[in-house]
Amino acid sequence: MRGFMKYACVLALPLLVAAGAAQAQTWPDGGNPSEGATLYDSCVPCHTLNGNGLAGKSVSDLMDKMKAYQSGTFTDAKLLGMQQVLKPLSDKQLLDLAAYINKM
Repeated sequence: MRGFMKYACVLALPLLVAAGAAQAQTWPDGGNPSEGATLYDSCVPCHTLNGNGLAGKSVSDLMDKMKAYQSGTFTDAKLLGMQQVLKPLSDKQLLDLAAYINKM
């Protein structure tokens, strides 16, 4: 299963970066990067410690993409790893995670 998760994350990265903003939403500022750092631990196996191209992206863009993964908008079986990691997180936790990635 671990190999599958790594494979899924590697394949999901280009889609995460290229996902459309058709469902763009305005997200509040104020995520807690310290809390997000703890949550990011589950992302490291695929996205590495330096964010693998995600570092510095806007909080709003990161939130839109994470919510799309969380909700299952991306239904490709190769992306199930992202959905499984993000699904149990609250909007506040996603905001904290996005704030951390933005500050990387």
